[in-house]
Amino acid sequence: MKKSPLHSVPSLILPLLLSTFGLLLPGSTALAQPQVPTAVSVSGSENYHFPYRMNQPEQTFELPEKLVEISGLSLTGTPLDQLAVIQDEQGIVFFIDKDSGEVLRELSFGKDGDYEGIEVVGEDVYIVKSSSKIYHIKKFGHAEQSVVKYSTPLTKEYDVEGLAYDRRQHALLLACKGEPQTDNSDPSDQKRFTRAVYRFPLQTHQLDTVPVMAINREDILEYFKNHPPLLKVDKDGEIKESNPEKLKCYPSAIAIHPHTGNYYVSSSKGKVLFVVSPRGQLLHLEKLDKRIHPQPEGLAFEEDGTLYVSNEGRDGPGRIYRFAYQKLKNQ
Repeated sequence: MKKSPLHSVPSLILPLLLSTFGLLLPGSTALAQPQVPTAVSVSGSENYHFPYRMNQPEQTFELPEKLVEISGLSLTGTPLDQLAVIQDEQGIVFFIDKDSGEVLRELSFGKDGDYEGIEVVGEDVYIVKSSSKIYHIKKFGHAEQSVVKYSTPLTKEYDVEGLAYDRRQHALLLACKGEPQTDNSDPSDQKRFTRAVYRFPLQTHQLDTVPVMAINREDILEYFKNHPPLLKVDKDGEIKESNPEKLKCYPSAIAIHPHTGNYYVSSSKGKVLFVVSPRGQLLHLEKLDKRIHPQPEGLAFEEDGTLYVSNEGRDGPGRIYRFAYQKLKNQ
């Protein structure tokens, strides 16, 4: 497939309606250059309640050495009693008991490579590489198991890190750690700072060329401006403004909350968790304690809202944390 740059991403966070633009034309190998609608507000919701205590896990699973570089994770089983996880070097899926943390079995699906995300959809498994290649494993674990590979127009510069399944759209979401490459990209421009998420419909297997959403520095600055509690206090007790310009955003995982439909996007660098509404509003920015979350690489939700987060090992084992859903009484 011809490698063509994607359309530039506008400022602010783009609404989900963007999916109606920019599909590949029948028989075309180049990317369309679609018109991009106006973005929506990113000021955040003053009444938003973040329902997790990210520094107080309900349960912690320390993983064996072979999973020190754990990356993606997903729920699987009937009922959903297991976590399916991968690590970013081997073509192996590990199945872990979600109550005990025990590795139950391992199944190979391909050669060694830089695997970043996994999603279980019915009897099938989808795995994405940082290069954006998607592995569709049909009838996973059965004798008739087969693997189909899909390429997307996203080049290695996009550096795909996160994978989620959007059941409402029956599509995968690919979260990119790298910046979108545009016709006028200037690597020396330090003001450039955009991280994008793209949709891959499972009916067409063609990547939508306009992002589902994009986060840039203006989003973060606006959020800090409207949320004074995020400001720092110096040693003398004086309030001093934090420097959100230095906040790093390199998406490492993405998941969709089963009750609200909100997007949860973690950034390993910067140790941040973003919550974005289905309409593209930046609802919350949660700073993560690096002592607990040294390298958050995977997110997954249970139907009741329970959240799982995988962390690659830094001077220690890889870990999976479970967080209870702290739902308000009137919700």
